[in-house]
Order: sequence, then structure tokens, then C-alpha cells
Amino acid sequence: MSDCFLNSIKLLCLRSNQLHGRIPDNFGDFKKIQLLHFGGNSFSGPILGSLAKLSSLQEFSLYGNNFSGSLPESFGQLSSLEELYVDDCFLQGTLTERHFSNMKNLRILSASSNSLLLNVSLDWVPPFRLTALKVLSWRFAGAGTPLWIESQRHISELDLSDTGISGTIPSWFWEIPFLNLTENDLCGEIPNLSRARYVYLSSNRFSGSLPRVGDALVEMDLSDNSFSGSMTRFVCNSSYTHKVEILHLAANQLNGELPDCWKEWASLKYLNLGDNELSGVIPNSIGFLANLQSLNLYRNNFSGFIPSSLHKCNQLLKIELSENHSLQPWIGTTLVEIDQFQR
Repeated sequence: MSDCFLNSIKLLCLRSNQLHGRIPDNFGDFKKIQLLHFGGNSFSGPILGSLAKLSSLQEFSLYGNNFSGSLPESFGQLSSLEELYVDDCFLQGTLTERHFSNMKNLRILSASSNSLLLNVSLDWVPPFRLTALKVLSWRFAGAGTPLWIESQRHISELDLSDTGISGTIPSWFWEIPFLNLTENDLCGEIPNLSRARYVYLSSNRFSGSLPRVGDALVEMDLSDNSFSGSMTRFVCNSSYTHKVEILHLAANQLNGELPDCWKEWASLKYLNLGDNELSGVIPNSIGFLANLQSLNLYRNNFSGFIPSSLHKCNQLLKIELSENHSLQPWIGTTLVEIDQFQR
């Protein structure tokens, strides 16, 4: 690479090719590089500390490679860095305050699916203010939700799934539009979710009644928790039409009859209420879900006839009604796309 090239280029994108081997050390010599993308290749070996010399770097993408070791401590000197993507890189090791010491402009940290431990002091206040933090499968020193996250209240996308956190979570988390806390040991009741758009809380110990949701919600997964009580307050009495496309409430303790108020949930594509304690008949308004592709009511106490209104759901690909009480078989003639019917 000529000196002219090294001194002038501001953007270099090599992502999603078939590059392999180690990243050459002289990539650290790009004087004015602002965007550097290596993601989606097969680079291996350690991530070189010499890359920390890229003082103008604003966006750095390394995701989907086969690196070894941890992030270099020298990365903490990337003071211009705004976005860092190192997901699925086979990284392992311990990160400390020094790895982020001068990252005052960092806004997006996306580093999921690595075996990293963040070990910082209890009174650490990061120099950055994140809008997105995605660290699936990380571990944090200490119990509970890391205290330093309290300083990150501008976050609109938070993924702490499978990080081993436990206990209750800060109340302001429920205002985050994209929230993923699946596969942890979290507990407590959930307040009404007025701002949430994507909420994933499966495989925890949340309890109490289902929360009321706002008109922004698109996907929600509360499966494998301990929610209980009737679904009437959750499903009915809305003053707006829901935008929800995915609703997964399986493996809880919901009981009573399934309310007949589903007309306002017309955007639903996937509905899973399986493995609860719901009873009575399957309500007729389920048939008004014209976009429904997967209906899962297995392992409940439903009885009576499968409603004939389901013939309107001509997008259905799956109906799963196994392990219920004396349901009477019926299948409409217009469900031409269906490839699975289980009873």
C-alpha cells in the first residue's frame, strides 16, 4: 500500500468476502480512516493492538470472524470511535475499565456471542453514553444488573440475554423500545409497557399479571415465566388496534377462559398460548386474525368445537392443539396453505 493510499483513504469496506488469515499489522497505519469494515470473513488470530492507532476511526466492524483472545486493552484509546461491532468473533477473556478508558464518543457496542467477562469496579462510570448495548452471553462480575448501566439511560436497544444477571431490574428498563433479557434469573412483576416495541423476557422468573401494552408493540415473548391470572385485561379494553405480530406467552400459569376480544389484534402472525391453564371454548374472534400463520394452544384445558371462523385464516401454516380436553375436530376447506394440524 502506497503512502498516498494510507494517508488519504477514509472508508474501507471488506465485509462479507472470503478473506482469511490474520489482519495485517499495517492496517494500523491508515491515518485518516473513519469507517473500517472486516465483518463476515474468516480472519483468525488475535485482534492486533496496532489498530488502536486509528485515531480518526468512527465505525469499526469485526463481526463474524474467527479471532482468538480478547479485545486489546489499547482499544480504549479509540477516542473518536462511535460504533463497534464484534459479535460472533470467538473472543474470550476479561475486559476492564482500561478497555474503554477514552471511548467518550462510543454510542453503539455490539459484541454478542463471545465468552467475555466484564470486571469493573462498583463505582465505575463509563466515559460513553450508549444508545445500543448488545452483549448476549457475556458475564459480569458481581450479582444483579451491573450498576454502571444506570448511567446509560439514553439506550434504545438493550440485549443482556444469557448474561447470568439475577434479581429485579431498574424500572427505567421498561421504557426501552428494544429489550432482550431472555435466559437469566430475573424476577418481579412487570408494569404496563407503553413505549415498548420489541420485548423478549423468556426463561426468567417474572410473575404477576400480564402487563398492558401500548400501540407501538410489534413482538413480545414472555414465555417460560410464572405469569398468572386471567388474560381478559391484557387482551380486551383497548382503545386502539394493536400492531403486534408475534405474541409468545407459552409455559406460564395463565388461567380462566380465553377472552373473545381478538379483533383488535389483527396484525398477529404468531400466537402461542400453549402450556398454560386456559379453559373453556376457543373464542370465535380468533378467526378474525387474517394474517395468522401459527396458532399454538396446546397443553391447556380447552373443550368444545374448534371455531368455524378459522376458515377465514387462510394464511395459517400451523395449528397446534394437542393435549386439550375433548376438542371436536374441524378444519375448514379454505385453509389451503396449512401443512400441519395436530390435535
